[in-house]
Amino acid sequence: MSGIGIPKRKKESNFQLVTDYTGNPPCSRHGHTAVIDEKGGGVMIVFGGCDEKGKFCSDLSFYNIENREWTQLNNIPGTPYGRQFHTSVLHDGYMYVFAGNSNGYYNDLHRFNIDQHTWEVVEARGNVPSPRQGHTAVTHGDGMYIFGGYDSNGFPCHDLYEFHFTTNTWKLLHTKGITPPDIYYHASIVYQGSIYVFGGYRTQSSALLEYRFGSGTWSLVNTKGPAPSPRWGHKMVVFNNVLYVFGGRDAVANTPVCLHMHEFHFATQEWKKSNIDGIGPRFFFSAALHDQILYILGGTNISHFSLEGLYQCDLVKVSSPCTLVDDFRKLLNNPEVADVVFKFPGEDIEAKTCIYAHRSILVARCTPFYAMFRNGMLESRKGEITITNISYDSFYAVLEYLYTGQLFAAPGDLVQVLQSADLYQLGHLKRMCERRLERYIDVFNALYMLQTAHKFKAAWLKKYCLKFISKHLVEVQNQEGYQMLEPDLHSEIVRSTNSNSTVE
Repeated sequence: MSGIGIPKRKKESNFQLVTDYTGNPPCSRHGHTAVIDEKGGGVMIVFGGCDEKGKFCSDLSFYNIENREWTQLNNIPGTPYGRQFHTSVLHDGYMYVFAGNSNGYYNDLHRFNIDQHTWEVVEARGNVPSPRQGHTAVTHGDGMYIFGGYDSNGFPCHDLYEFHFTTNTWKLLHTKGITPPDIYYHASIVYQGSIYVFGGYRTQSSALLEYRFGSGTWSLVNTKGPAPSPRWGHKMVVFNNVLYVFGGRDAVANTPVCLHMHEFHFATQEWKKSNIDGIGPRFFFSAALHDQILYILGGTNISHFSLEGLYQCDLVKVSSPCTLVDDFRKLLNNPEVADVVFKFPGEDIEAKTCIYAHRSILVARCTPFYAMFRNGMLESRKGEITITNISYDSFYAVLEYLYTGQLFAAPGDLVQVLQSADLYQLGHLKRMCERRLERYIDVFNALYMLQTAHKFKAAWLKKYCLKFISKHLVEVQNQEGYQMLEPDLHSEIVRSTNSNSTVE
């Protein structure tokens, strides 16, 4: 007796097409680059590529992640020639664009000032790499590292160059260990003092290569588990100590690969097939990571046909089957199981007068709360604690951190969360706030942020503010509060400015 087959339900992709944006996104393209400037809540900058009509693009597109808004800049003086298969990296407020091809091969180096929206040619010295395309570029310290590519003489490369940002000098690195293969259209990333390289054209290997900056040595990583198939035109990112490989063109079958992900876990040196489902086959796309969200733009799936659309994937939600973060976040402010309540008498909104919590979690995660409950203070015995110097939303974000280890605060609450992290001796939360606040510093608030960092002993944020102020000293000096700074901060600004001038 023959049965009737029940059609399987199609599994929904973890990548979601971004549709709720404003402005004009870039046209369909492949061979472009995308980098993310973390300032201002995150801005993705897209440059170059080849559109579906075969035109080499030279426009700049900006996607404001926080506002979900696209804007475009065209016809800026000094804009590099349109190109594809170049590289772009960020360093100290600039986007550096190197090499690529359009009607010929390039080895020029340009940089774009992100704040001032200006282009300039970098007059570099030293041993400049030959004109090439399909190479990779990564940054480490004060250097940009160019590896591989296909040069203007028709040869693939395995050379490694360093460009020093401070001196504008190129240097061919003489490496030790194994000789890496001649490859292009590969993928490279930096993780804990090493460059990791996977795939590339002209290789049918699934080997993972490592270059250690400390020793200047190339080696093969001794991996376990099923590695991704050999491929080229793919991308890689690192998140939470895991390397993700996705997309590309199969090196054996020569067909586009679906954007299904493979994971390499550095802790165990093991490859695993990810449970993250991808979108349709593509290669020569761009990939950029902001916080926990991966953004994929463009690419191609057949010759001379470019794709459009921006896709996003939350790596936290889909890469880990563990629901601990969501479960504990739901546990917070649940009056049915709570045994302590924080009250906010100063809040105007009636719904924001209480937060219900759990002594056991507070005691385990925070030393001051441990002391409060252990010493039997009156408020703790009653199970009611009044909060007067921190807003409801900011304190809620602190409690969310204690429950989940993550920071969910809105930008406007970050300063108070930083203050609370200092008060409650939460060093990790404090550093998370510092990193997030760095994105929002500009010439108008830099003095306030410097004073805030100084007041709450936020060393990383203070260092960033001093560097920013020394770089934009004239604009900052014109701000109203500059002359009112305490003498010690004035002195630190002078020392920072002199130090940066000496380095330059």
